[in-house]
Amino acid sequence: QSNDSLFFQQKDMVALNKIEQQLLDHPVIKSAELYTVPDGKLHIEIEERLPIVRIQADSSFYLDETGKEMPLSDRFTAKVPLFYGALKEENMQALVQLISKLSSDAFLATEVIDFQWKNSAFVLGLRSYPFEVIWGEDKAFEQKAEKLKRFCAFTLENKEKEFNRINLTYDKQVVARHN
Repeated sequence: QSNDSLFFQQKDMVALNKIEQQLLDHPVIKSAELYTVPDGKLHIEIEERLPIVRIQADSSFYLDETGKEMPLSDRFTAKVPLFYGALKEENMQALVQLISKLSSDAFLATEVIDFQWKNSAFVLGLRSYPFEVIWGEDKAFEQKAEKLKRFCAFTLENKEKEFNRINLTYDKQVVARHN
């Protein structure tokens, strides 16, 4: 265990708990389990933390599904939505919950590409539509999702009208601003 290589070491010479703890100390590993089987083989099972959003601010990082920070990698870029600006601690869990709900909807999971926090509200950017969506707080998700889908369908049928912002925070209505 004190050498760089475990090759040719007897299984009794390897401190599995110490290696497991070193793996768990890595910032992208969620869980690790090491064990030996009777024929002497060492098995390692590792579960990675999966990023769900990338925070673009003075310091950039990912958030995983539990809301914990993950460092960026030099070798890998996750295809996740971006959050622009500083994210306060009290909004972090709300963002994670919102992304979790958005990812459960097939249309919204592919369409929402970025987030911002402006004037005490989440603002969403969409992939296929040129307007920003003022989502507000993470309340009444199903109603807001339905209003957004209906408005997107409306814009596909009425291409002559160009909108630059829609607001979903009002009950039973969509407030749209056009150019």
